[in-house]
Amino acid sequence: MPWPKPAIPASAQPGALNRLAWRAGVVLALIVAIVVIWLGWRLRLPRTVRLLPAGQAVGYLNFRLLRRGQWLNQVSSSPNYARFEQKSGFYYRRDLTSVALSLRPAPPHDIRATALLEGHFSQHFHAYLRHAAIQTWQLSGRRYLRLAGMARPVVVTWLNPGLLAVSNGPTPASLAPVLRKWHGWLPARAPGLACNWSSGWFPWLDPAAGLRLALRPPAWPQIRKSPALASALLPIARLEFSIRPLTSYLQLRMRATTGSTNSARMLAQNWRRWKASLLARPANESDLARFQAVLSGVLIRTHGRAVTLLARIPYTDLQTAPLTRQPARSHSGHRGGKLIAASGK
Repeated sequence: MPWPKPAIPASAQPGALNRLAWRAGVVLALIVAIVVIWLGWRLRLPRTVRLLPAGQAVGYLNFRLLRRGQWLNQVSSSPNYARFEQKSGFYYRRDLTSVALSLRPAPPHDIRATALLEGHFSQHFHAYLRHAAIQTWQLSGRRYLRLAGMARPVVVTWLNPGLLAVSNGPTPASLAPVLRKWHGWLPARAPGLACNWSSGWFPWLDPAAGLRLALRPPAWPQIRKSPALASALLPIARLEFSIRPLTSYLQLRMRATTGSTNSARMLAQNWRRWKASLLARPANESDLARFQAVLSGVLIRTHGRAVTLLARIPYTDLQTAPLTRQPARSHSGHRGGKLIAASGK
């Protein structure tokens, strides 16, 4: 007499196993989707912006986009900067990829600036900075240089050969927030702006914007000292600004977010009144005539608590200046060619 076959548990039947595998696959897919969305939210901004510390103003310049138009060609170099280019071999129009900047008030009446510069920096430029340093620190295996800046000394350090961190603080401690984000194993989060930074990404979600800026005007003490600036900017909780270089003109967009719809309407009325007063001035100079021509096409609109401004600036209306010839980059990192002197700004 054959032995009876043992009963198969319901959970081990083929249909049940298929349902269990399907449920596990759905859960795994949801986990992967959440991780991808979270990483995408963290990585939605350029790396240089995510490495910045919190500030009352955050800006970003994309030189790849700016080089496509003629905007950079309208900017002249001062004699001092032309000499710097000649000695260092660094030409920002050619060598910079992007610049991110964070500004915040520092007591009592100071402004602390932190910048991340990304681009191609030759060995000659590295050696030039080391030679020009007025003080050097070696902390935790990292070298910090103190350089004589335009207004005050700055502290710089290399995060990698193509990424330079700069601060106008007095010691390397001013770059500690950047280094903490740099050494973190997770993607750095966006810098805080002392306001609701997670919403209203007007200029930051525009991948074609060469310049992006977001700031919180009421935080700056200098604004409260000026009645004209106070009436124009204090109702604004957040100001966002972007410039997109196009074929024949620059597209300028600005959005001011206020606390209420009434504040937005009043702000738009003030801006339209100032526009009318500027257009009413007699255009005795060519510069003023070009400015009025651009201003006449400015559009000012209200959208709930926000006021938007849209303008187009033709390249022909920008002041043309003599250019500094930038020699081609060689494979060895050295630059050749002769520098043509440019006029001051």
